[in-house]
Amino acid sequence: MGDGAQAAVFCVHFGLLRRERRHQTRLLQELIAAHVPPETALFVAGDFNDWRHELGEVLRGELGLEDASVALTGTTGKSYPAYWPWLSLDRIYFRNATPVGVTIVRLRKGLRLSEGV
Repeated sequence: MGDGAQAAVFCVHFGLLRRERRHQTRLLQELIAAHVPPETALFVAGDFNDWRHELGEVLRGELGLEDASVALTGTTGKSYPAYWPWLSLDRIYFRNATPVGVTIVRLRKGLRLSEGV
């Protein structure tokens, strides 16, 4: 992104139930369609609670988003639970941008801040 470039950023925390996540995904799609021009850099990050990797298809197909971790490392990063992560719940999606790095921060203080710990 160069001088004067604009970006839209959404931070989300989706629900635990499948139908709840699907509804929240539809709302997100509607918000983006209504407020973010297709050429604008877009970032959607947060806790998607998408351990089955179902929402990624919708976000890629409907919104043209890419998973930053997959783009840079070839796989989704495992982030939950914080002490012994084995699920990929937290994601950063983007479009019209070039990610330069992605890291799951593992600090003692961060572990205490994580939900469920």
